[in-house]
Amino acid sequence: MAKVLNPYPFQVAAIKGVKAHWRRGTKSVCLVCPTGGGKTLMGAVLVGESRTLWVAHREELVRQAAARLAGQFGASNVGYVMAGKTVNPGARIQVGTIQTLLNCAELPDAELLVLDECHHYRADKWQELLGRYPHARVLGLTATPERQDGKPLGDIFKRLVVAAQTQELIKAHYLVPANTFTPIRPHGKDLAQYPVDAWIMHAGNGRGFVFCKRVESEGTETGAYAVAQRFQSSGISAAVIEAKTKKADRARILKRFESGDLRVLVNVGVLTEGVDMPAANVAMFVRQFKHVGGMIQAAGRVLRKAPGKRVATIIDLSGSVLMHGAPTSDREYSLTGRAISRMPKKRAPAPRERGEAEQEISGERLVLLEDQFIQGRKARVKAKQAAYKAAPERKAKAAAYYASPEAKAKKAAYKASPEGKAKAAAYRAMPERKAKQAAYHATPEAKAKQAARNAAPERKAKKAAYSATSERKARNAAYNASPERKAKQAAYDASPERKAKAAARQAARAKRGGSVDDN
Repeated sequence: MAKVLNPYPFQVAAIKGVKAHWRRGTKSVCLVCPTGGGKTLMGAVLVGESRTLWVAHREELVRQAAARLAGQFGASNVGYVMAGKTVNPGARIQVGTIQTLLNCAELPDAELLVLDECHHYRADKWQELLGRYPHARVLGLTATPERQDGKPLGDIFKRLVVAAQTQELIKAHYLVPANTFTPIRPHGKDLAQYPVDAWIMHAGNGRGFVFCKRVESEGTETGAYAVAQRFQSSGISAAVIEAKTKKADRARILKRFESGDLRVLVNVGVLTEGVDMPAANVAMFVRQFKHVGGMIQAAGRVLRKAPGKRVATIIDLSGSVLMHGAPTSDREYSLTGRAISRMPKKRAPAPRERGEAEQEISGERLVLLEDQFIQGRKARVKAKQAAYKAAPERKAKAAAYYASPEAKAKKAAYKASPEGKAKAAAYRAMPERKAKQAAYHATPEAKAKQAARNAAPERKAKKAAYSATSERKARNAAYNASPERKAKQAAYDASPERKAKAAARQAARAKRGGSVDDN
């Protein structure tokens, strides 16, 4: 007996959308949903009681789908059409690879065909299989309805249903947000930094995947095995998985990563799909993604939720993000024309092409592009804090606290501490502080305030009392006897201003009939 599935609201809406197209007579529908959004679950719901042929392009995907379908409908209802597996021709649901199915003389009966990761199939192969099931309904499942050459899937599917956007799933906490580090300019086939240096700087103790273009790169350090060796030499456990890795070795490496024994999985085009490791939180691109679909698939490996995982980190060393936009950005999908496009925005210039030349590493810095969800959350927190600080009750509470003896004593103690004195001295010595103070003292408001202060009786009394002190007199005597004071007085006596003032005084006294002595 099948278990009862409880899809999320967005999944329910997508399932209804697919069924609506089928009811209206459209047999082939492509269902698009971000990685981690539950495509297999929605596919299982749509299977229902139908006799189904579930198709995938890789054995790992076949095994994963079979395990999930067996858990839902029971093992007796799921059979394999794949080399090395025991057949169960009476099972209502058959799961197999496209390669095996096309070589079969007799195919299992099916009223529904489910094509998992449908963006991988060439039109000729799919049409050959589809031609053998002319009356069956067809469901395609993918996160990126775009072939590796960037072409859409309109030659296979007639309608497209988008279950959700990545940002929608992040805001609903079905996926985690991702901070992306990218160069300040596109690098094409070159890199901005050495992979291990960028990992240490931006990923720290994170675990995840490194996506390389080549297994080996002669004369450089950007091949998968060379990159893994650099990680190991830096004390970071790493291993390589590529097309020629044996199944037993691959299973062992994945198990080590899942247990935490490995921190970095370096791969060449084999871990972009079919890998469900929620604990992974770092994706590094040591390659250029010419088409956006590959970049989205690679980034999707680290967006799944896991205990203690709050944010993922994506490190782009070639500038693919500058070409295609952030991996978690919302997208527009189409079965014709451009398959995947980001929301209208000015695109960065395309990187230069260098043929098959080896990658160079420029050593440029990377910049952080925060996830849209994180930017929104920070803005909301900032607005909330500003509103709280501006609230009358908050202001009254703060004023009461700062006026309290406790706060005053705490402030006085801090000012008297070495740390407080050093901070105050550093602040007073700042050029911008001095400039600001000079500009303020030159204002009419400051001058009027200073004049009023000097004219105040208490100010005059305080000044007179200080002038009469022995300390003040001794200070004045020492200053008047100093060479600095004498030089200043001599310079003043010889100045035209002083001479003109003396001449005016002599003339005034002569007019009054007094002494002409200017002393």
